[in-house]
Formats: sequence, C-alpha cells, structure tokens
Amino acid sequence: MSRARPVFLLSAAVLPSLCTAATSALERQTYFDAQQWQRNADLLFQALPTWSITVNLLAATILFAVWRQQRGLTHFTWLFGASLLGNAWTLPMVVPAPLPALALQAGLLGWFYCLVRILTPEPNAAEQRALRILFPLGLLMYGAGQTFAIPHAADLLTALYSLLLLLATTVRWRQLRNPASTLLLAVCLLAASGCVDAGIHFLDWHLPGFPEQVPSLMPVAQIVAVMLVLSFLVTRHAENQTALVQLNASLDQRVQAAEAELDTRYRNMTRDALDAAAMRERGQIYESIHEDLSDKLLQLIYGASNPETADLARAALAELRDSRRLQADSKRALPEVLADLYAECQTRCELASLPLDWTWADDVKTLRLNARQESALSRSLREALSNLLKHAQATHVSIQFERTPDTLRYHVHDDGVGMGAGESRGRGLLNMRQRLQELGGSLRVDSSNAGTTLHFEFPVQEEAA
Repeated sequence: MSRARPVFLLSAAVLPSLCTAATSALERQTYFDAQQWQRNADLLFQALPTWSITVNLLAATILFAVWRQQRGLTHFTWLFGASLLGNAWTLPMVVPAPLPALALQAGLLGWFYCLVRILTPEPNAAEQRALRILFPLGLLMYGAGQTFAIPHAADLLTALYSLLLLLATTVRWRQLRNPASTLLLAVCLLAASGCVDAGIHFLDWHLPGFPEQVPSLMPVAQIVAVMLVLSFLVTRHAENQTALVQLNASLDQRVQAAEAELDTRYRNMTRDALDAAAMRERGQIYESIHEDLSDKLLQLIYGASNPETADLARAALAELRDSRRLQADSKRALPEVLADLYAECQTRCELASLPLDWTWADDVKTLRLNARQESALSRSLREALSNLLKHAQATHVSIQFERTPDTLRYHVHDDGVGMGAGESRGRGLLNMRQRLQELGGSLRVDSSNAGTTLHFEFPVQEEAA
C-alpha cells in the first residue's frame, strides 16, 4: 500500500499536463488543416481563373498560327475565336473591372457565336436567319439591362444563351458520329458550366463557411474544354496521317497498275505498228505478184494449145481475182454473189457448148456471206464445173440453190458417164471437201451411169434487217 500511493500521486500530477499537451496539439492540427483548406480554396477560386486565361491565350496563339497557314480550315477559325473570347467570362475574376460591362457582355456573345459556329460551320438558310436575329438581339438586351439597371438581366440572358447552346449541342450530337463528337463534348461542357455559373450568380450563392468566395465552374470547364479540343485535333491529325498513308499506298498501287497498263499498251501498239508495216509490205509484194500472175494467166488463156488448159487458166485467174477482192470482214448478199457466179459459169458452159440450168429458191435472197463463205462457194463451184467439163462427157448440167433455216445447200448435176468405182479425179474433190469442212459444212457425191450429182452445204445466217 505504501508503494502504490507515490505512483498514484505521480499519475495525478502528470496526467493533467498530458491532456493539456494533447489538446494543444489537436488545436494546432485543426488550425493547420484550416489553413490548408484556405490555401486550396484560394487555388481553386483565385489561381484557377488565371490558369484558365493562360491556357485560353496559349490555345488561341497556336490556333491562330495554324489558321494563318491553313485559311480553309473552318473549325480552326471558330476555335481560335472561342479561345480568345472565352476570357470575357473569367477576366473579371482576375482583374477588377478590366473593361466596361457592356464590352465584356459583347465578348461573351461573341464567344457564344463562335461556339455555335463550331457546331454548324456551314449553316443552312434557316440557321443563318436565326444567327442574324439572336446575337444582335442579345446585345440589345444586354445594353437595355445595363441602361435601365434591371437586376440580374445579364445573368438571365447568359443562362438563356447557355441553355440554347446546350440544346443545339444535344441536337447536333444525334446527327454526328465521328471524332468531332469530342469537340461537341467540349461545347456541351462549356454550355452546361455557363448555365450553372449563371444560376449561381442569379441566386447569389456562396460556399458554406466561405461567404467571400463565389464558386465558378467556367475556368475549370474552359481548361477541360481545351484538353478535349486538343484531343480532337490530335485524333483528327492521326486520322489524316493514317488516311494519307493509305492514300499513298493506294496511289503507289495505281501508279504501278498504270505503268503496267502503259507498258502493255506500248507493247501492243508496237506490235500493231509492226504488224501494220508487215501487212503493208505483204500488200505491196502481193500486188506485185498478183499483177505478174494475172499477166501470165492471161497469156496462157489466149495462147493455150487446148481448151482444157485455157479453162484451167481462167479458173485460176478468177480465184486470184477473188482472193484480191475479198476482205476478212466483208459481207455480201447472196444474190450478188450468185449473179457473178452465174455470169462466169454461163460463159464457161457456152464455150463448151453445154446447156446450163441455173435455179435458186426465193428464200436464199435474204442470206449474206462473209469472205470465207463466199470463197468456199465460188471455188467449189469452179472446181466442180472444171471437173465436169474435163471428165463427165455430159450434154446438160444443172446447178440448184436452196436453204434450210441455218444451212445453204447447192447441187451440181450432170448427165454424163458418172464416176466408176475407185476412179480417181485428182485432188479436186478433196480440196472442195476440205474447204467446206473448215466452215462446218460437207460434200456428198452421188454417181451412176446416168450422171453425177455433187451435194454441197455449209451453215449460214439470216441477213440483218
């Protein structure tokens, strides 16, 4: 018991001192916290407007520099105006009464106008009329409020224009789905902050515990808006760079394709030029050979020792003239071809004192023959008539023409001695058959003691109306 008493007495003497020290430390901590809160409040409501103006001016300087280089970028014009005129809202928070109130309000209206033009860089007729009415009207109403000292007139007009801007941003947002939505978000944030700040000023609301501080969201909103605009510009620049890279790649591919096409065309033109030169050279050689052969065949016709030789020379001369006249892309009506052939065959039969019966059906008059078909028809008839005059010993010959829907048929008949079994007539029949087979046609021979009939046919087409 004697030992406990001194400890109790010591505790009773020390404990009040400890409590007093703890209370003093707590009071000092509360004071420091209050001072820190005051410093934070000063930073938020005093330094922040200064930073907002600085950021706005810096953004305006950059945008102005870009605008001078690229006058066609409409967005940069209005972004520059919005950055510069946006200071009309925060300037009174930094410098007391820097400009007349009406000048600041005019700058505020210009700021609203620039934000609206960011939303509608190319307004239609109705939007242009609305812009011509709203902003001059707002300036008149600001002036009337200042002149007649209407309470809170400026705050009400600012709130009204902020609400209209917010509504326009919402409507525009529904129509837009691209990186410009970041720009619209910045305008929407500024419009919403304008509504809130106008309401705070209208209600004269202060922070609890800090009656001297009037809160304002606009400086914060302007700094955030500048960051969003920066994001928009960087995104647009990145997209433009990506599009430029893709365009360069596409242009490279197009250039390569164009070079390949030009190279192909050059080779084709070179080949065509060489072919044309070769054709001209061949034509000259052909003309020379044709004239020489024609002269020799005429000499052979008039100086032949027997009729067979003269007849063969006439047939060769006729084929030579046909080969000169016929062109690969030419077409002639069948009646014209038959008229020429009839004159030739009639002349040859008269020279041989052989009657000729030449008939054709009416439905062959609508046919047209190309160069190969005309050549096959002419040469097969000449070959058939030449063989007949040489070997048939006939007293009468008949040539008939008819057609089916897609085939021309002609028959050469004589009343001569016919062809005996295994009898060879040279290459005449073989040549005629080959010519017709090249056209998809055929040759059939019917021969007996009563005479021989050659049946020719090849496909043809109806003459176009």
